[in-house]
Amino acid sequence: MAYEQEDHPKLQFPLDSNSYNITAEIGAGVCSKVYTAQCLPINSTVVALKSIDLDQSNADFRNLVGRETNTSSLLSHPNILNPHCSFTAGNRLWVVMPFMSGGSLESIISSSSPNGIQEQCIAIILKETLTALSYLHSQGHLHRDIKASNILLDGNGRVKLADFGVSSSFYASSSVYRLGSSTFSSQYWMAPEVIHSHKDYSFKADIWSFAQCLPINSTVVALKSIDLDQSNADFRNLVGRETNTSSLLSHPNILNPHCSFTAGNRLWVVMPFMSGGSLESIISSSSPNGIQEQCIAIILKETLTALSYLHSQGHLHRDIKASNILLDGNGRVKLADFGVSSSFYASSSVYRLGSSTFSSQYWMAPEVIHSHKDYSFKADIWSFGITALVSTKKFSETFQDMVASCLDKDPANRPSAGELLKHPFFESCNGISEFLAENLLLGLPSVEERFRAASKILEEGVGCYPNGDWVSGLFLHHLMPSIIEGNGNEDEEFEVHDPVLPVESTQAVIPCDDDGEEQQPAAGGRRNEGNAETMVNELMALMTSLDDQKEKVNKIINQLGAETINREDELEKENARLRLELEREREPNLKLIQVIKEEDQLLHQNERLRLENEKLRLELEKLQMHISATSSTTTDDNN
Repeated sequence: MAYEQEDHPKLQFPLDSNSYNITAEIGAGVCSKVYTAQCLPINSTVVALKSIDLDQSNADFRNLVGRETNTSSLLSHPNILNPHCSFTAGNRLWVVMPFMSGGSLESIISSSSPNGIQEQCIAIILKETLTALSYLHSQGHLHRDIKASNILLDGNGRVKLADFGVSSSFYASSSVYRLGSSTFSSQYWMAPEVIHSHKDYSFKADIWSFAQCLPINSTVVALKSIDLDQSNADFRNLVGRETNTSSLLSHPNILNPHCSFTAGNRLWVVMPFMSGGSLESIISSSSPNGIQEQCIAIILKETLTALSYLHSQGHLHRDIKASNILLDGNGRVKLADFGVSSSFYASSSVYRLGSSTFSSQYWMAPEVIHSHKDYSFKADIWSFGITALVSTKKFSETFQDMVASCLDKDPANRPSAGELLKHPFFESCNGISEFLAENLLLGLPSVEERFRAASKILEEGVGCYPNGDWVSGLFLHHLMPSIIEGNGNEDEEFEVHDPVLPVESTQAVIPCDDDGEEQQPAAGGRRNEGNAETMVNELMALMTSLDDQKEKVNKIINQLGAETINREDELEKENARLRLELEREREPNLKLIQVIKEEDQLLHQNERLRLENEKLRLELEKLQMHISATSSTTTDDNN
């Protein structure tokens, strides 16, 4: 097919930067800038002048540009923007192109009215783009970088497809760049078969990218802004890896970002807006009785479905918690922040890059806290169990059993996500997203109102926990010491605490030394002799311990909201019985103390009498010696 050429004659543009008078900068990239300029030798014709720093470009750039420039010179189509010429000067490559005063489709979309671009205008632009793309494919070429910023319009409304094969190869830093497989396209516009590194992908890859150019009129999105200056030193490499991983995932219960970009010192991530908010914010805004168990079952089951998919793809989420489980306005559940948010800030996480430990500390599994190098997918199951624990205030027996299986201290005994989906708690869950919309989200404050309320509470001094999870963080701050115990040693046991209550026994308590051996009474003495004050102190400490244990048990029950039958009554009765037992033991102990005191007095009296007797004995011995001496003298005198 022959194509009609433009009516102006082919001009010979000079290959010298001094022949161009730069008038304004109109664009910039990682290693390039684009200017408007006047070509002085050709009647000051206005052109677009792109300047690329060769020192900052990819090592294979020179050979690649030569090949792409030769290819571009063979193309001739009214909807393809061909450069006039290109040349090098010093360490820079200069590309002279026609100036498209209408700008790119991307800039037009961003500057359009709130209602967006009319569909008739969009249809014309996309049809012209498809015409250019059809020509390229007929010539045996892929564009490989179809996106809104490469669709340009001139002042007369003519549409041209730009940067064929050249811009896509300029920067490996802004593309997925694999020279051997000819993969240069910007990652968010790339077709799945390109991302998955299929060697022989076809022209259909351009069609996928073309579909991404369709403008979305006034669509509400969530926009996350991250300060790169405050991020971890390994942030750039890590984000690149995690973004690529996220782009490979496709599941209805996983929230994938639309795109991300940098501006100045900030990274911006564009995500679907989940108007239902996070499970964490819903918990904080729900009624005092908490969320219905049927609603919780649906949310947790959908989360588990996403988690099972992640694990089947060989990935750990590493940050399962209520604030990362999101709902849209229709009650659809999505698991968010896979692998990326968990690595943004070491300040709000336990961050060990070598062992890939990023998860918030209150949700972390024991083996992660204890720095086990090779923890598995079961770490996510523990975090899921903690998330379930903070989600409701009413526990059925099946719910308690499900949570208990997740919080087993031995990872090998925890179920996998797939196995957990078969638990009776989820088998009876037949709810759908519409049920959540009608029975959970209806009547809740908006996400914005919930955020303002939470911010106000934080400003008033409640305190803030990692990643803003102030409600569940406050809960777990008090609860976790009652769930796990350990000092970070690899062999330390994690135990569920039970109340420490006195043993029913009438036997006396035998004190032990530091090695655990029973202390024997001193020779000639009796056990407990002289220990009256110690016994009183131990008795009072036991009473205090009992009160403390009662307070702790009641606090945990209040926090968990466990409504087992007559549990509080039974506990109160048990405490009353123990207190009576303690009182019964206290009275004889006090009598024993009195007896010991009396015995001490008798001992003192005995000692005093013993000393007096000893004194009398000595006096008697002196008297006897005196009598004996007197008798001897008398005998001598008689003789």
